[in-house]
Amino acid sequence: MALAVVAVTVIHVLSHQAIQNLEGFELRTSYQYVVPVPDSDEQQYFELRKLWRAGGLPDIEGMVPVLEGSISANGRLTPVFGIDFLADLNASQIAGPSLTDTSLLTSNSLIALGPDWTVGQRIKNATIVSHTASQTNLLVADLPAAQQLLGRPNQVDAIWMRRASTSHISFLEDILPGLLTGLNYRSPKLEIEGFDVQDMSNWNPTHSFAGSIAFNLSLLGALAVLVASFIAYEASSSNVTRRALETSRLLSLGASHAQVRTVFLFEALLLALAGSALGMMIAIGLLHVLRFIAVEAIMNVFVVGALKSTLVGVFAFLAAAYIASSQSREKPRRVWHGILIALSLGVLVFGLLPESGLVGAFLVVVAFCLIQVFVVVPLTVRLLRQPKPLASLKSLVRVLFLRLAARQFKLFQVPLNAFSIAIATAIGIGLMVSSFRVNFEDLLDRRIQPGLHLVNAAQVDVQQIAGWEGVMDIRPYFRSVGRLSDGSVSIRAARLDSWEASRYGYDQPVSGGVLVNRQLAARHGLSVGSDLETRLYDGTQLSLPVLHVFNSYGRVESVAIVHVDSVDTREWVRDRITLQVADGYEPSISTKLRELYPAVEVSDNSEIRSVALQVFDRTFVLTNAIALVAVIVAVVGLLSSSIALHERQEHEYRLLRTIGLSERQLTFSTIFQSGVFGILSCAISLPLGIAIAWALCVLVNPRAFQWTIDLHLHAPPLIVPISFSVLAAMLACVIPQLIRMHHRN
Repeated sequence: MALAVVAVTVIHVLSHQAIQNLEGFELRTSYQYVVPVPDSDEQQYFELRKLWRAGGLPDIEGMVPVLEGSISANGRLTPVFGIDFLADLNASQIAGPSLTDTSLLTSNSLIALGPDWTVGQRIKNATIVSHTASQTNLLVADLPAAQQLLGRPNQVDAIWMRRASTSHISFLEDILPGLLTGLNYRSPKLEIEGFDVQDMSNWNPTHSFAGSIAFNLSLLGALAVLVASFIAYEASSSNVTRRALETSRLLSLGASHAQVRTVFLFEALLLALAGSALGMMIAIGLLHVLRFIAVEAIMNVFVVGALKSTLVGVFAFLAAAYIASSQSREKPRRVWHGILIALSLGVLVFGLLPESGLVGAFLVVVAFCLIQVFVVVPLTVRLLRQPKPLASLKSLVRVLFLRLAARQFKLFQVPLNAFSIAIATAIGIGLMVSSFRVNFEDLLDRRIQPGLHLVNAAQVDVQQIAGWEGVMDIRPYFRSVGRLSDGSVSIRAARLDSWEASRYGYDQPVSGGVLVNRQLAARHGLSVGSDLETRLYDGTQLSLPVLHVFNSYGRVESVAIVHVDSVDTREWVRDRITLQVADGYEPSISTKLRELYPAVEVSDNSEIRSVALQVFDRTFVLTNAIALVAVIVAVVGLLSSSIALHERQEHEYRLLRTIGLSERQLTFSTIFQSGVFGILSCAISLPLGIAIAWALCVLVNPRAFQWTIDLHLHAPPLIVPISFSVLAAMLACVIPQLIRMHHRN
């Protein structure tokens, strides 16, 4: 149970950290509704506010006008966010102390988020008065300052509205990060005559993306708890069996079954608390190594995670102990077994429905595990106990050993459930990660062609570089931001000839159409043949047919790519350039660029590919580690069951020695049984592992991140966990025999 507590605690902290890192500054999370303003007419805001102040919107507690756009700053396209801070002071305080800085309310003041800013820096006519660390760049201003900075006086893009107290929603997210995303939660529908009221989730994909990551991490924690629950049940069941004589004496002395069960539950509570305390210490050490526990903001999250994991661990242990102590008097009936199988199939069917969302995809994985427990493992045990295959063996000793192995499966059925689920989890996650890596490498091979890539390149003279020796082709990229009817889209313009279009999986030049990523297509219901209609922040209307939907793994935002001749790019930002250069010229051209433009980031595309793969591998190290924790939990439980089994079989070993079997033969018998157990355990885990991988690739990832992974059955994700599990199972079964031999000597 200690390792399960470690998994839950670490996952809880990392989930909150992932949400915080991805969201950065997200005032949107304080609001639930968005009212787009047609033609950016700020009079719409005053009309809605008048209605609200007259009591026409009793469910609304606050509202603010918002203006969004982008400018060229520090050589790149930088989003600008303007809001009337005085319109809703409560939400400003919720979002953080930086928004209550009175200097922000002075004329032409900015708050800067991201790595590229300094306090006092001037951007056009505005001055940065505060800087906040963030992974993404953003400039925040009071509404009048933003209107002046963007050159859009008396305009607003949207009105954000905040419902009355939603503290219960925040509480759920604090306790179970990602739960609302998994449940596809939406605020209650709000209708206002004359206004198009939309749910904020359509305008805030970052929050959903971060929530999906947290929910998927929670899936690993839940599987670890499931495995630990089986182990707790087996330990409790062994304890009940070992103390059967003591229990019968207590009953004969007048104690009731409830009193006896209370004793077992109290002992289980003490063990669960001790295991939780040990798990907390391990979790603190692990988070310290990961450099999370030193962050003051994480301490509160850690405390909540520690309490949650302790409660989950104690409850799981007590539930397992209660079931084990109850079954000491009454075995579960077959009708309940049938009901559980039917329930598993029902859960599976429900989870396969697209309407079930991300939580349905999670339930599919749970259903696969339940089918393994209630169908596959019992059938395997029953098949091994059939006498017919054994009768064909001529060696009496081998028949005896195989019968003992079959009996071991029967006695180890509960830890076998935990062991097979743990192995299958490791296999499933390994297959998903390796398949994802293949798709990601294919994407990089198409997207990253040989050459140099320039970032923050707004000041680079393209004509000058085109004349350099060794420069074969130069491709500038322009960026802008557009608004859809129910969200925003990042729009990029490039020379979409055959070479450029092939980078996105389209095999012909693009002229009168647009390429969109899967995130944009899924969020806004677009497909090949439909029209993308958007309005740029400069007021330009853009309407183009969708020609192709491409993958963009890891992207949060919706992206559309158009041919540079299809739009007027004079108001766009050209901050990125790709250079195709002749072989051997990369070092000299890179050096020359850095000398002329020190602020420009120059990268070799081959290095970008290598770094991207390194980041990918580091990202999934923790995922594989959590799966390994589940296997370790199962092996520990298997070792505990094996020790208890050897204690109960001591009289059988004495009988076997009496009839002439040597210690060497008995040791071989143990190794033979453990080998058969390990191999067959992995064999029955393999289909479940592939099924889990399929669910992760085909159901979980599309519903969470709007991309599908092609499942590939690679050897390493199969061989490594299977080899480790077979070896671990054999050691868990052999160690008690070695201990017994040591005591005899």
